[in-house]
Amino acid sequence: MIANGQVHAEKVGGRWLVEVASLPHGPRVPGRPMSPRIAWALILHGDNPADAGWLRPDEAYRLRKRIETLSDDPDPAVRLQAWLANRADTYHLHAQDVPAVLKDERLVPSGISDPRSQMSAARRGEGYTRTDALEDLTLDHLLVPATPARSNFTLHVTAIMPMRPVPEVLLAADLADRGGPRETIRSGEVFQEWLTHQVGLR
Repeated sequence: MIANGQVHAEKVGGRWLVEVASLPHGPRVPGRPMSPRIAWALILHGDNPADAGWLRPDEAYRLRKRIETLSDDPDPAVRLQAWLANRADTYHLHAQDVPAVLKDERLVPSGISDPRSQMSAARRGEGYTRTDALEDLTLDHLLVPATPARSNFTLHVTAIMPMRPVPEVLLAADLADRGGPRETIRSGEVFQEWLTHQVGLR
């Protein structure tokens, strides 16, 4: 949880000092996170998982059924966030020029950097890049590792790139992972918009 930024902590004198406010609250959501390939089928093809092209027919069917259960879930946003936990490797970095990184064609803005988030984050950035572009992107923009509390750029790295703008469900998951009150509220709203769209397609 520390490594992927869900809990803020710093190692001092060989011991981890954990920021109490960043610890998760409430009961754990039942069920395990989806594998990256299943998660990306949901992200990119939630309306019809069979269109993903990399799922077997039985996998597509089961995913469709799982999505359908969300309309009866008392807290679908929390469940979706748990399902998508393995969607990417997340790096907390420091960027000298955040706007320049966000304009790079190798990066797709998401989370707080997506206008639909309704967040004012001029000095912070967030986005997705492909695994094979990570090294060049970090070198070209002098991105250096930082603790979650001190970083100003959250970089999600994955073999499957989202389109521009990112799908609503991915935007919502990124906002939810930040854990702040404003991000959490907006995440729930975006998740609900996505879920309403899925239900309307049935």
